[in-house]
Amino acid sequence: MAKKATSQHLTRGTMKLRLHQFLSKTGVFSSKAEVKQAIWDGDISVNGSVVKNMTFQFNVNTKQVTYKGKVLELHDEEVHFLLHKPLGCICSRLNSHERSLGKESVYEVFREHVEPTTFERLVTVGRLDENTTGFLLVTTDGKIVHRITSPEHTVRKTYEVHTTHDIT
Repeated sequence: MAKKATSQHLTRGTMKLRLHQFLSKTGVFSSKAEVKQAIWDGDISVNGSVVKNMTFQFNVNTKQVTYKGKVLELHDEEVHFLLHKPLGCICSRLNSHERSLGKESVYEVFREHVEPTTFERLVTVGRLDENTTGFLLVTTDGKIVHRITSPEHTVRKTYEVHTTHDIT
């Protein structure tokens, strides 16, 4: 079900990356805009110091990067799932209000089946309404998310709709 993609060249020797490149490869952010915003907002620290320069270069093997206090790491493996979204599930992580209403999230399907670090990195590619079913791509690969959802890329999407009543 999952596809493995390795990036061993990032974990050997004295590999240097620009901050925005590193953040994009963590799988935490689903777009370049999110990466830029996190940097500009001062949410990114390298070895405890806030860095607001997107092109700041550092050795990924000797520096620790945090986002809002949480340590970020490069992962050698990306996972991709094609899920048939059940009726009644939402395509976002639940907030406390949604939990209190008894809502269900598509992410819960994966909680017991993937490592906690992978679970935290999962992102849906687009979304389907709560009252619909259909195929939904769920991945840890921010590049794929951006490539499919960004308006700057033209990805054709087709939807088939069935209604309970005639459309007039």
